[in-house]
Amino acid sequence: MKRNDVVDIMKGLAILLMIVGHCRIPDFLRVSIFSFHMPLFLIIGGYYFRVKQVDVLIRTSFHRLIEPYLLVGFLTALIYYLFGFVSEASFRFLGILYGNNGSDVAFVDTPYCGAVWFLLALFWCRMLFYYVYSFTKIWLLLCLIFSLLSSLFGYYIWNPPFGFLIGMSCLSFFATGKYLNLHKIQIFRLFLVKIPKKKFKFLVTGGVILAWLTAISLSRLEIAKFYYHIYPVAFIGACSGTTLLCLFARLIHKRTNICRKFFMYLGKNSLLVLCYHQLSYHLIRIVENNVFVDNYLVILLNIVFSILFVKLHNSTKQIVRND
Repeated sequence: MKRNDVVDIMKGLAILLMIVGHCRIPDFLRVSIFSFHMPLFLIIGGYYFRVKQVDVLIRTSFHRLIEPYLLVGFLTALIYYLFGFVSEASFRFLGILYGNNGSDVAFVDTPYCGAVWFLLALFWCRMLFYYVYSFTKIWLLLCLIFSLLSSLFGYYIWNPPFGFLIGMSCLSFFATGKYLNLHKIQIFRLFLVKIPKKKFKFLVTGGVILAWLTAISLSRLEIAKFYYHIYPVAFIGACSGTTLLCLFARLIHKRTNICRKFFMYLGKNSLLVLCYHQLSYHLIRIVENNVFVDNYLVILLNIVFSILFVKLHNSTKQIVRND
């Protein structure tokens, strides 16, 4: 399927918000970002999901998701070990083996694997969705049920190893993306443009904004820890937030040039940004343990180093190809 520039800009915006969300920011801002930033990637993933032979799906998903998950996770542990933080290195090493970020209230506590939890979760989400979608016509309903039950179990009881359960909890958003595609609901072209009268466009836009603001005021969403406070409201908040970011991405695509190219680059390399963000985040965290760094500078450094690492990665890869 041909790449969509607006989708790349959406992903670029969301991955940048992810970096900001992992820094020390006001709680209301964190709640706002977390309400939709990772669901957005799942919705887009479901939208572009194509049924393939299962061996091809496993092979490509393993190469694209599991390999970087393991590499980045072990490098994170190695960074702490080299700087003398042996206990933290062990914690991170166990976290990457265990494969999730646990829950704050579950009966069984687990170590954390960090931001790359999403790679493992997306792998299992793709596998699970393939089988549900391929073998039943009520796949959307089943995905919603599996997502709700797994999030409750993971939050209150236990998050089993290897990230399987958190992948299951992501099914609702992934299935939503596929549903949009099948019914030709062009959210990434923003359905507002099909409404002929401007006043109705504003009304619909206002309704989406109101839905999102209501959701973030009544609920909280943190997929990595199975936290869906008032699940239906959190789900609505994720979908309405994704729609609003789509509108903003369309404005960037239409009215700017430099910003368009910048966010498209981030969007095309969003998984790389995620991986290098984890490494830069922990490097900066080690520095913060020894030297005071202003909070806004920490945010800027996280963004700059994540992008620089991606640029270096792509430049090195291009040089190797040319040779």
